[in-house]
Amino acid sequence: MPKCGESWLTGHGMEGRTTVSLFLSFLLFFSACAKKEVIRYTPSQQLTGEVSTEALLERIDFSNVQTVKASVKLDIHYKEQSKGTFSGVLLFSNPDRLNVRIFGPFGLTVMEALFLKGTLQLLITPKDALYSGNIPFDRLLPDHDTFANSIKFIEETDNFYVLYILSQNGPELKLKAKYFFDKTDLSWKAVEIYSERKKMAKVDIYKTAGLAPSDIGISINNALFHLELTDIEINRDLKDDYFNPLVEASHKLPLSRFLRSLEPNQ
Repeated sequence: MPKCGESWLTGHGMEGRTTVSLFLSFLLFFSACAKKEVIRYTPSQQLTGEVSTEALLERIDFSNVQTVKASVKLDIHYKEQSKGTFSGVLLFSNPDRLNVRIFGPFGLTVMEALFLKGTLQLLITPKDALYSGNIPFDRLLPDHDTFANSIKFIEETDNFYVLYILSQNGPELKLKAKYFFDKTDLSWKAVEIYSERKKMAKVDIYKTAGLAPSDIGISINNALFHLELTDIEINRDLKDDYFNPLVEASHKLPLSRFLRSLEPNQ
């Protein structure tokens, strides 16, 4: 197993580049080169019983969470092979600011990713390179208005209540997300993210600590990211300096160039 922050950032082989691509996919919650699963929209088992959409929405309402600070342990697997274990810190300010720092040997920051109102910056410290670009969403968590303006219905499976979130553009309905809740206590267990009826990612929630999920699995195509959050602090003051745009790097490049460099034979 590689040392923390070693081969996946400094390696020049295909495996090293692939692992960096996977971590970026985790940050984006989708991958530009991931195989997409086509989902047929068939709302066949809508419930009208005791479980309401309002009751389930309360379980995924994070409007009271203004900030999160936590230590992160990240295990990455690709095609069931371990790609290493990394540690860092996560800083989040609702709704549109996120800073993730990954530490290498001796606690030095070897990678920093900043999401700021629809812009993603990725600083690879060993290469002194800063990649920047816009991504197609400007918020990290859905807000109450998003849910209120969506079409919602519930399906029941053997183990879960599944809450569908859809948007409508004219006569066409588009599936945006599916939230899974345990039937015994309505605890939130997973969410699947969709774009154009294609599944982009799945997030499994294994444990929660207070308001925040603390043990999480993120699946994107053949990649699995297992995150354990510890020392979680919610609604503590975070300095605005944590979310200042990244500017210090000798090489400043578009994010699209970084993505192209990860493709095979590049």
